[in-house]
Amino acid sequence: MNPGFEFVFVYVATYTFCALYCAVILVRVSSDIGRQQEVFFFRLLLVALLVYCVVESVWAVGNFGYSQAINRFNLPLTIANSILVNALCYLWFCYMESYLRSQVADRKILQFLSFIPFGVSVLLSVSSLWTGWVFFIEPDGSAGRGPLYLVMVGLAYVYAIVATLRSAIGAATATERHRRIELLVMSLFVIPPAAVGVIDTIFPMMPIIAPAFFFSFLIVFTMLQDSQVSNDSLTGLNNRRRAERYLGEALSGASKFNPVLFFFLDGDSFKQVNDTYGHLEGDRALQVIADALRDSCRNTKSLAARWGGDEFVVIAQEKEVGSAEDFANMVENCLLYECSERHLPYKLTVTIGHARCIDPKQSQRSLIAEADRSLYEKKRLLHQREQ
Repeated sequence: MNPGFEFVFVYVATYTFCALYCAVILVRVSSDIGRQQEVFFFRLLLVALLVYCVVESVWAVGNFGYSQAINRFNLPLTIANSILVNALCYLWFCYMESYLRSQVADRKILQFLSFIPFGVSVLLSVSSLWTGWVFFIEPDGSAGRGPLYLVMVGLAYVYAIVATLRSAIGAATATERHRRIELLVMSLFVIPPAAVGVIDTIFPMMPIIAPAFFFSFLIVFTMLQDSQVSNDSLTGLNNRRRAERYLGEALSGASKFNPVLFFFLDGDSFKQVNDTYGHLEGDRALQVIADALRDSCRNTKSLAARWGGDEFVVIAQEKEVGSAEDFANMVENCLLYECSERHLPYKLTVTIGHARCIDPKQSQRSLIAEADRSLYEKKRLLHQREQ
């Protein structure tokens, strides 16, 4: 027996409103919420959810017996919905890998390997047109689930589980409080869709999948909007505003037993990189430096930030990072490693100046000025050696 008109109306209205809300968020997504690759995957996620909502609405009208013309395409529509749900899980995995700046996001071979489960799920779903392995048509014209349906669902859950574990581990190891909170929130992203996925497996044909995904998207989008206030969108590091606030807090606890180190870093020959390879490659170089700073600050309470242009700062406690010279050497070694991993076609180096504070009454301005003088003295010596 077909469901009543009220049920079908609520079903279609639910998915239609989700589609409209996705369109609104899609319009509001800007490049300020993350790096170019992160924004690309987040937009793809919204597009996939929007299309899924539209296809699911059309499917519901035909599957519940209110349009014989649409019901003729019941199996293709069911397969399309299945592929779109799996695509949402795959794209969320891709977004998380990009957000975490892992090698999966940069290396082609790892991208290909991570695509395989999704590719297999697509092949299984499409093959149902002839085999009925994942879906088939019941005698009454409705869509039924074949013997490999749970396999297809399991392939989607692989992405959800891996993304959750990766973000949870990232939250546990993050040194910056805001980063820890962001990763913790993202580790919870899959819980609503996963929960309703289990419910849908037991009680199919309930209008709950899209709202669950949309709820998770809304929380993440709200968090990303809030992070714009204190994050640098290009590198994902803290911005100058957060660095200045953190420096004030750090200086209040400075003493001869707890010296605070303030590092000023300036990229070398950045104009040459931009002029020779273009500004996109210049942006990439800034991201490489940012990743080197993250590696250097890992497992400490140090804060790394983009100060502006090709200038960066690090605020650290001497008891955590050692002497200023040791930390500067670590940054240079991390940068050398990042450059070799990415096979950059040019030499990428930074000049590092620093200042040391043991007096909680010292002003931020005087400490920054001291580090600035140290930086430009090293720049002057570098230019002398190059002449």
